[in-house]
Amino acid sequence: MPAEARAYLKSASFSDAEIAAVERGGVVSRIVPRKEDNDVFIVGVVRIAAPAEALVAAIQRIETLRNRLPIVQIGRFSTPPRVEDLDGLTFETKDLEALRTCRVGDCDLKVGSRAMEAARRVDWKASDAYAQASRVLKDLIVAQVTSYVRDGSSAMAVYNDNANPESTANEVAKIVESEPTPLGFGPDLLRQVLDFPKTALPNVESFVYWSKEKTRKTVVSVAHVSIETVPRETGAVCVVAMKHLYDSHYFLANMEFLTLLPDGADKPGFTLVHVLRARVDPPRSFRGMLLGKMREGMREAIATDLQTTRSRIEGESRRSQTETAAAHP
Repeated sequence: MPAEARAYLKSASFSDAEIAAVERGGVVSRIVPRKEDNDVFIVGVVRIAAPAEALVAAIQRIETLRNRLPIVQIGRFSTPPRVEDLDGLTFETKDLEALRTCRVGDCDLKVGSRAMEAARRVDWKASDAYAQASRVLKDLIVAQVTSYVRDGSSAMAVYNDNANPESTANEVAKIVESEPTPLGFGPDLLRQVLDFPKTALPNVESFVYWSKEKTRKTVVSVAHVSIETVPRETGAVCVVAMKHLYDSHYFLANMEFLTLLPDGADKPGFTLVHVLRARVDPPRSFRGMLLGKMREGMREAIATDLQTTRSRIEGESRRSQTETAAAHP
């Protein structure tokens, strides 16, 4: 394992035994203790015996990379975003019913006042009421993504489901500005994550996608992906930031940071460090118990995702090598 990965894991409370387990080929994920009870910090790590470029290419096709449980629906937004990009998204009946009864300060769905106002224009007695409500939500999502691509974080969600408005942009800033800094992320890229598109870097690729994930409640999310590759003598380091613009349940802010550290310029493997940082907002009843279950569920999900990703990337790499050898005997 690269020394900088080892040092980062030590700073994230990994033990020597856990680091040794990764070096033996294991997948390790752990919950990093935080002072605030709604601050989630989870780190997972695995070594992958394949070129890092293979995972970068898979992330660029995220609608195929993450088309597995717990994600049940996923798609990528066009440029510019279109409502047709959401044709594959269906909302849960419970969420549509929640939208019908939403009022500012009291809603079982994380939405803003604009969505609540739009819901009042739905004819809830009509036979196609749910179709109308779905179209309202899709139109609002597309409008938000369009505004975000043009104006940046000021267009991110402001939730009005509780007594006090909750700004996703403010909560994301708390994550990005907290310590420790994500492994391999320079200040310029972190600034772009916060201030996109004002500080867009020429060497950073980005796109926006949506997903629907099955948890205790089904969560519809919209996320902005930024990918940067930094050349080094020992091999290029790739870092990926996934900033959620919207989550329909549980989260005030949700971010993932992926770091791909090569074993060396002439070696095919790399270490993948996957960090999840979130600011959560579970129901007030049973808050402590739910927070614990949410953290453990997210930790397990990262471990499963790392294991599945390794199997897929290594398998694709082996098939590619076999095909290349067959074509050039």
